[in-house]
Amino acid sequence: MDRARLANTLALLLVLFASLLLGACSARREEAPAARPTPEAEQELLAFRERLTAEYVRFEKAQEPSDENGFTYEEYYGHLFDPELNPRMRAIPWLEAFEQRQRGTPAGLDALLDVLRYAAYDDALSYGKAPGVYALLLERYADLEKAGDACYLGRRCERIEDYLAFLERLIERSPHRSARGKAVMAKMLAYWVAGRAAEQQECIAELREHYADVIYKTTPLGELAERYLVDPHPEDALQVGCAAPDIAGYDVDGRPVRLGDHHGKVVALVFFGFW
Repeated sequence: MDRARLANTLALLLVLFASLLLGACSARREEAPAARPTPEAEQELLAFRERLTAEYVRFEKAQEPSDENGFTYEEYYGHLFDPELNPRMRAIPWLEAFEQRQRGTPAGLDALLDVLRYAAYDDALSYGKAPGVYALLLERYADLEKAGDACYLGRRCERIEDYLAFLERLIERSPHRSARGKAVMAKMLAYWVAGRAAEQQECIAELREHYADVIYKTTPLGELAERYLVDPHPEDALQVGCAAPDIAGYDVDGRPVRLGDHHGKVVALVFFGFW
């Protein structure tokens, strides 16, 4: 009787072991190994981007409000944000498939960043795509320095806490100081928009201490942090009749400009962006 029980127990253990082994093999088959970077893949993505840019320019020109095409500005923006019409939004499935083929490579990361960028035309699309994109960035690309460029694209999650969680994990996982600095800067901006002053100041202190020389777009993080320490333009200095603050920035060619350089001239300031 004892032998029969022992035999049954051993048989059960063997069945369980075989099941676990088969499950592990199946999981390995489903998770394909990371692709190797190749010049051909980079050229494929570059050629696709060039075709897409040309198609988008034609699309945007065809939608411009004019007597010729009869579109109003309301119709123009409606077409611009329509996922069925906008070529960049329609390109997202191709980019996702390309990223899957080139997973873990710089070209795959570029495609994933394009997904995040082009989904931003529509809030619902962006909110739907962003969590998955952020998860892939952390899983497949956290070791690449360019993963920090996702921070340039701003918050794409519906909930700010989801975006902050992505930034925190990127800071934990990235071996690149520049990527970590960009993530801290993105956190600071998210707190600033949310009106969370105490947490914003903590990020500013961290930027000044650890990432002051890291370049964010065209400006060192330390310089940007200084700008957010205090409100540089108090409300009583922005009244009609007051001298305009000598704001500074960069032109479209990346050259530094200051408002004071145009003293005595009529200057039109245009603020525009996709938020």
